[in-house]
Amino acid sequence: MKTVKKTAMLLVTLLLLAVCLTACQTTYAVTYKVTGMEDLTVKTAKGERAVAPQIATAEGVTLDGWYIDQAYTVEYDFEQAVTKDVTLYARFKSTSYAVVYDLAHETEGAQAPVQESVNYDGTFTVKDAPDRVGYEFKGWTDGEKVYLAGDTYTVTRAETVRLVATWEYRTLTAKFVSNMGEVEKEVPFGADVQPPAAEDTLHRLFCFELVGWEGGSMEKLSSDMTYTAVYDYVPTDVSYFDFALNEDGESYTLKKNVQQTLPAQVALPTTFNGKPVTKMDTGMFFYDFILNELYVPHSYENGVYAGLAQQLKYLYVEEGVKSLPENAFKNCPELTFAELPASLEKIGPMCFYGCPKLVDIEFAQNSKLVYRDDAIYSADGTKLFWVRETLTEFVIEKEVTWINRALFASDEGFGATTVSAFKNITINADLKLLPASTFYKCFELETVTFNGVIEEIAGYGESGEVEVDPDLGATTGDMQAFHISSPVGADGKLKSLTFKSGLKRIGTGAFAYINCLQTLSLPNTVEEIAIDAFGLGDATNLVSITVTGDASTDAGVIYTDQNNFALYVRNAGLGEGNDKGDLLMYVAKGNSKVTEFAVPDGVTYIGAYSFSGSAYIESVTVPEGITMLTGYAFGEMAALKKVTLPVSLKYIKAGILPDLDDNGDYARRWGGCGIIPQVGPFANCNSLEEVNFEELVNLELIGDGAFRMSALSEIFIPASVKEIRSRAFRGVGGFFTVDESNAAYSSDENGNLYNKDKTLLINISFDGKEVIENVFAPTVDTIADCALDNSVNRKYSSTIKKLVIPDNVKYIQAEAFYTNNIEHVVVGRGVEIVGQVAFYITNIDENWATINNSLTLEFLGETVPVFYADAINPQCLIEIKTPSDSFESYYTTFVYLGLETYLDDSDVKIVTYNFVNTQGENPDSVTAPAVVEMPTAVYGGSETAYFQGWFTKNGSVDGDWGERVKFPYFYHGEGSESTVYASWGNEKYEDGTSAQLAYTVHVGVDDGDDVIGGSDFKMFNGRVYFTFTAEEYGHYELFGTNEVLFDKILKFEQYKVLEDGSLQDMGTNFVLQAGDTVICVVTYSGLPEEGVMDYMFMQNTWA
Repeated sequence: MKTVKKTAMLLVTLLLLAVCLTACQTTYAVTYKVTGMEDLTVKTAKGERAVAPQIATAEGVTLDGWYIDQAYTVEYDFEQAVTKDVTLYARFKSTSYAVVYDLAHETEGAQAPVQESVNYDGTFTVKDAPDRVGYEFKGWTDGEKVYLAGDTYTVTRAETVRLVATWEYRTLTAKFVSNMGEVEKEVPFGADVQPPAAEDTLHRLFCFELVGWEGGSMEKLSSDMTYTAVYDYVPTDVSYFDFALNEDGESYTLKKNVQQTLPAQVALPTTFNGKPVTKMDTGMFFYDFILNELYVPHSYENGVYAGLAQQLKYLYVEEGVKSLPENAFKNCPELTFAELPASLEKIGPMCFYGCPKLVDIEFAQNSKLVYRDDAIYSADGTKLFWVRETLTEFVIEKEVTWINRALFASDEGFGATTVSAFKNITINADLKLLPASTFYKCFELETVTFNGVIEEIAGYGESGEVEVDPDLGATTGDMQAFHISSPVGADGKLKSLTFKSGLKRIGTGAFAYINCLQTLSLPNTVEEIAIDAFGLGDATNLVSITVTGDASTDAGVIYTDQNNFALYVRNAGLGEGNDKGDLLMYVAKGNSKVTEFAVPDGVTYIGAYSFSGSAYIESVTVPEGITMLTGYAFGEMAALKKVTLPVSLKYIKAGILPDLDDNGDYARRWGGCGIIPQVGPFANCNSLEEVNFEELVNLELIGDGAFRMSALSEIFIPASVKEIRSRAFRGVGGFFTVDESNAAYSSDENGNLYNKDKTLLINISFDGKEVIENVFAPTVDTIADCALDNSVNRKYSSTIKKLVIPDNVKYIQAEAFYTNNIEHVVVGRGVEIVGQVAFYITNIDENWATINNSLTLEFLGETVPVFYADAINPQCLIEIKTPSDSFESYYTTFVYLGLETYLDDSDVKIVTYNFVNTQGENPDSVTAPAVVEMPTAVYGGSETAYFQGWFTKNGSVDGDWGERVKFPYFYHGEGSESTVYASWGNEKYEDGTSAQLAYTVHVGVDDGDDVIGGSDFKMFNGRVYFTFTAEEYGHYELFGTNEVLFDKILKFEQYKVLEDGSLQDMGTNFVLQAGDTVICVVTYSGLPEEGVMDYMFMQNTWA
């Protein structure tokens, strides 16, 4: 067919039209579209009609009209006014040929396309074929060429053009990737695909749900497709938790809702009130026996603490969490699997301690940490964070430059389920620091081999990461690097330690707990060693201390003697100026070859605990130049008999510091170990018989416990002595002689030690005496604490049989008679106060077995003294005698002390006490001198009523109840029988006199300036009862604000109220569940008869 191009004619026509319209006012655009030509838009005035252009076409082609749509379904009406912008499409028809499409298949419903229009130039645009499931359309063929949809077909002959579809059979693959894995489906080309069943695409974690798929349409697939499952995080319902706004005001801390029981699967919430939750309370899962799976999301960037979750088995930590804190999952004995993110950078000390079943740890790809060979390292291998504690051997390779605190630590304490199994550790690495608690309580450890250089050994509280509470002490992960022995008897197995040259610093208490150590080798490169590196001197099995290296070239400060017996520190003494002299730090206490030792000249300081516990030394000579001896330097030396002290000595002090302000008045830590205040230099040297006191002309101070429990038979106090502190000679029964010119102290012909005016009896000379009577100065009104103490197993400990305290004595201080094997004690008429544990008398036989019923106490005074807590030890009591006229007063007082059954009641009327419960069953009768405890009355009525107490009359008829009965109750009427009556009322009555009448105490909070919550109560002599019901789980303690009353407390008891109303002794356990009710009993003595008010409250110390 011949084609004639007349494009120019069309353009001219439209151009003329455009020129004409330009002259008019235009508001609407009419766009003309002709396939194969550029679009042309003209402006049409409002209300005017559009012009239908004439288009010159090829021969055999006619313009069929203008349409408003490309499908040519609606023809445009040029008679109507233009009211909006409009686009018109030209449709052409061929008069010389027809187009027929053949699908080449007879699929039901399939319709071949229809060529509705051709192009103005005689060509036509090829149509697309309808979809055919399973087949890919490859194009149309006219027998000569294949045409694709959209191609232009040029007609060359005036005849019907037949185009036949060509097809290719094809299947596609649809891959579905979910958290459970991949599922592939084979799909016919062009077909739809359905995702896998829900059970096949569940998230492997409990806290995610499927919400859709991403990756494209699943309809009429034309290519292989991959779809990825999309899940939403579903946290545990917020009703299980409480939330506390953090200080930043922009985030929350998660806390447990004590009214709820957490489920077995917990996914921590990430937001609350539109703000992120970033922290979790440490007690969230404390002793939780339900939690099985835990998911920690990204908002907890610094991890969480879930220690002591007893059933936790699976742990999942989300990407975004950067660290897990110290003890994070400590003592979770069932933890088996941990999935950790690539973002994790740090694992705190003992994070997974006490998790013996944790053998499956998975890190995400490209993680900063890796798990291999039962340990967690940094990706480059230079940092070692965790080693599984069930191993027996481990090697730290040379590429490691840093190890975590408490790397091999054990903890047999609170909540522990396993102990460290490590026996042999080899360290090939060079480490700047052997951190705190590295070998904490590794009781099975036999060898530690240092092939690398350790520059510093960390001591107690020296991690720099944890602030040590001075009262509570350091945490498990912040103890001494070496803590191989236990103070409760586990001595460990590590016998030798050798450090290579390069060690520069040894921290506080580094060797404080290595009782088992026999040999210690240190290099002369040590530049600093803590004064308390050996702590309380527990390394008593040391046979040798070796210092290696060349003293002339190395820069170290330590050295030893030729026998490798003592360790010294240069220029660390107490001398003045530049020449301070040296410090004797420690000796090889297990060396049996050294029985006599003279501290060398030049030593001006003998460290605390340096000789203590030495089993073989019999004689010690201290050199001139030493002016001060500190606490327990020579303590507990079993074989020590003789000590020669220098004339230069001024102070024999108790405090462990070389400071006169430290007199042992307060407990301190030494090398990280807790100690008692009274630790005199020669305390507990039970064989010490000879000290050259007469030569100590410059001696000014004899401190607390200085010669406690020694065997000194003669003690001379020089004139220079200004102060003998409390208990300096506790347990010393020898003969005291005080220089007559001494301004502060005196003695008598009986060898007793007094203050100058003999009003205070400090020490009683009791060696070899059977009866101590009429041997005290008549001026004495006070017997000092520990004035007579023969409680140790020594040759004279069983000689005293009788002790008589004269009438002139008013005050007996605490532990004044801490003794044994006395059969009879007589307390004079003038005694007003008996201090705490004043009569701690324990009678024993040669095998240290208690001799029961062997002690008689006799009080001569008509007025009962004030007794402090545990003033009398009842262990060996057989009888307490008192004046008959004062029996009731003594009886009442001894009820508070729990000693009333020992009173001699042979001359006292015995009464049968009957109890009538006017509204229920009667309690049992009591036959005794008095009724000690108020009987419990049980209400038998149907309505609610409250117990009002016991009364002397039955007022249920006339309302006259007589007098309220106070307990202990003595009947003073005629006859030997008494009846009292229980009264009931509509209002609760509380006076604190019994469990039924207990004061109700409430939770309070001490904010430092004031107490919020609590109530005022009257305290009185005897037992005061309080009742409390916990509203939430916690650790509760009873507090009072009247500090004066604290010294008046004889006893504190706490009982849990069981369902049947009975009481269960809780001992020292103060942990309560929500709903628990307890009865607290505080026993007072020495209060005014009218009582004292106190503001009392219960506090949850975990809140």
